[in-house]
Amino acid sequence: MKKVILYIHGFNSGPGDKSIELQKQFPDCEIISPQLPYDCDEAMKILREIVDNNLDNEVYVVATSLGAFYAMMLSVLQVFQDNISFYLINPSLIPHTTLSRFINTTVVNYKTGESFYVSKDFLNKLEAYHKALVQTYSLSALHSCNFFLGTLDELLDFTTLLDFIKQYKAPYKVYYSQQDHRFADISLVVSEIRKNMVY
Repeated sequence: MKKVILYIHGFNSGPGDKSIELQKQFPDCEIISPQLPYDCDEAMKILREIVDNNLDNEVYVVATSLGAFYAMMLSVLQVFQDNISFYLINPSLIPHTTLSRFINTTVVNYKTGESFYVSKDFLNKLEAYHKALVQTYSLSALHSCNFFLGTLDELLDFTTLLDFIKQYKAPYKVYYSQQDHRFADISLVVSEIRKNMVY
């Protein structure tokens, strides 16, 4: 059984400093950090395939913002998989609401240069995933989730996120750090992964 770290980036972003830092901190692990498409169906398909291809491995999912929302979907879908754990940084728990400020505008990915028009259809798809997460699957099925909340997050109110999480009785842990939404210092995340890693 090999150790795999799957890094899932946030909206309008891509693999970068965090995936590089994870490789530096865990040189014996395979780091998988795909550049996800904007379409959430395609993004989830890619992530499901990665997880399905690593069912025999020890998997640590590190995800930020919208990527952490996708990771929560993976969590409820993989509830019976003991080999996978989740480290969610400033998760966008209601992405169709938090990203609505971009509706009918074109954003440019600062890492890839790709342009994307944020349509109502895009937000509707995210809303459908949100409903599936909290209604169809239920957040009570969250599996091995560790939440890392930046108390200085300028985009998402960490207290709202905490209140949202507390509604559900699930096996999760919450950690706080005086960081903004970018959460550039992932040393706390690295420390918790090391504590949970099986040697």
